[in-house]
Amino acid sequence: MPDSKTLSAIKKRVAAMHLPKPRKLSRADIITLVASFIIALLLWTYIAANVMQEYTVQLNKIPLSVDITNSRAASYSLNLTPESLAALEDITVDGTVTGSRSMYGALKSTDVVAYVDFNSTVAAIIGTQTLPIKLRTVSGEELTNFTLSRSSVTVEMDRYETRAFPVNEVSAPFLIRDDETRINESEISYEPSTVQIYGPSRRLAQIDHVRVNIVNSEDLTQTKTFSDCADFTLEDSDGNEVDASSFNVGTTRFSVRIPVFYSKTLPVTINIANPPTGFDTETIMKRIRINANDVYTLPGYGDNNLQITIETTDPDNKATLDALETWTIESLALSQLSLTDSVKVPVTMPEGFSDSSHIDSVNITLDSSDLTTKRLWIKNSDILLINASQSYNYALESPGGNTLVTLVGTQEELDKVDEDNIKCSVNLVNISVSTEGIYSQRLTVKLPDTVSGVWVSPESNVSIQVSVSNT
Repeated sequence: MPDSKTLSAIKKRVAAMHLPKPRKLSRADIITLVASFIIALLLWTYIAANVMQEYTVQLNKIPLSVDITNSRAASYSLNLTPESLAALEDITVDGTVTGSRSMYGALKSTDVVAYVDFNSTVAAIIGTQTLPIKLRTVSGEELTNFTLSRSSVTVEMDRYETRAFPVNEVSAPFLIRDDETRINESEISYEPSTVQIYGPSRRLAQIDHVRVNIVNSEDLTQTKTFSDCADFTLEDSDGNEVDASSFNVGTTRFSVRIPVFYSKTLPVTINIANPPTGFDTETIMKRIRINANDVYTLPGYGDNNLQITIETTDPDNKATLDALETWTIESLALSQLSLTDSVKVPVTMPEGFSDSSHIDSVNITLDSSDLTTKRLWIKNSDILLINASQSYNYALESPGGNTLVTLVGTQEELDKVDEDNIKCSVNLVNISVSTEGIYSQRLTVKLPDTVSGVWVSPESNVSIQVSVSNT
């Protein structure tokens, strides 16, 4: 502590100082001080109540926004199924947002957006997923301190893709056809024949094909192409319509070519090829039997006739069909018809015609109940060689021998024929000679004019020796 001498010196110096006396406050100074205090108090109260204090605002009936565009789910090619999308349409949520009064004190339901979050927890799978609901302001600011009456939604996700489906069915209930006109479903053609359809994979799996619906009402008398057909349906494998509302169909207009078949059912008949002059073809026609799934007679010779249905797409061929009363499947030579063997005849169609009865072949036989055969041995020396070429020499290989000729007919007719009243010849013009040698040639048999129902079967042949002529 300072000593007494030092303290005395300090007192003297203080006494020597001239300190100013405190100024008396004026009325204006007092008013200013009071006003400043009040303003500071009010400012502090406002800050404490509106800035520093945490505030919670209640928001009701906020519509739920569902937008998958540009989201992670979209990058996985996922989308909501139509059923899930429809279920989310009318959803609203209630909630609270907590924060400073200055930021959220005036916040209303119309200032915020509740939305399904397709980014944070979505998985790259189809099926059921639970996704959170989040909040943001209409200006795009994400809100973090909030509670909602519904915090998530459970949805069905599907992967959207494009697949090709065939166009292979047509419905044309209003087209008019007569009894002889038919549409061959298997030959209808479509343009385009396939369609690209974009949509959810599980819904696409329900589609089997596209059916084009022709709404025209008209007579279908010939093959026709219907263009610009805009009425179509998507169908499953059972023919049930598939709702197309969730699909994007690449082509919505089609052309359909419908081939029209004219058809006529005719009895089957056989022709006799080149019968000899004077031969009574009715003798054999009434005895011919066509063997298929039954035994049939030729038309005009019995009531049980084999029927064949002939079709054509050509109007000119239709005129030909309309003029026919029978359908000839083959022309047979008399020599092919015997009492013991059948003749297999394939049923073939000329160009432009088809057989919708699908008769591949028939077997031709004879009713031989009143027929018999007669065997004649003709001397080779009695066989005439006609139309010989001067460049060659011709001779029967066995001039001293005999050639067998078998005749078919009724006994009454055969009794009129013997070796003395038939004439046999060989037409040498039919021999195609390349070198000298022996050639087999058909024997031509001319029967007497007194018979009209006898024929040669089987065909008789002779061997001809051919050599080069030296003259």
